[in-house]
Amino acid sequence: MPALPVKRGDVLGFRDVAADLAARMAPLWTVPVINLRTGEAPSTRERVKHLQKAAQQLHPVSGSGQSWIDTRHAEEDPKMVGDALWGEFGLFTAAAPVTGPERPPAQQALAQELADAFSNGLGLRAWT
Repeated sequence: MPALPVKRGDVLGFRDVAADLAARMAPLWTVPVINLRTGEAPSTRERVKHLQKAAQQLHPVSGSGQSWIDTRHAEEDPKMVGDALWGEFGLFTAAAPVTGPERPPAQQALAQELADAFSNGLGLRAWT
């Protein structure tokens, strides 16, 4: 399974993969860290915008088959992830949320909720 950051070049590159090959792949898309000046925490507005941008970038490849979305770097507010990313993106995709045992209980609950709501499965990242 390829693991790719949700960045314009990676999404465009995946979109250009031959359709028959893309249909057999299940990429793990990772929402990257928000880049701010050192020591600055992103505002709620910046985090929402960041997640909405990820949703918009993934839209062109959402119909290519199964995929996974890991929001580890944007999980400060799990409800926001649900509203800003899955609210815009989850209704038309075969993507499944990703969680892990080290993540906060609220995030794990949201990931399970999304998996149940969209019936696309749930990815579990386990670090060894």
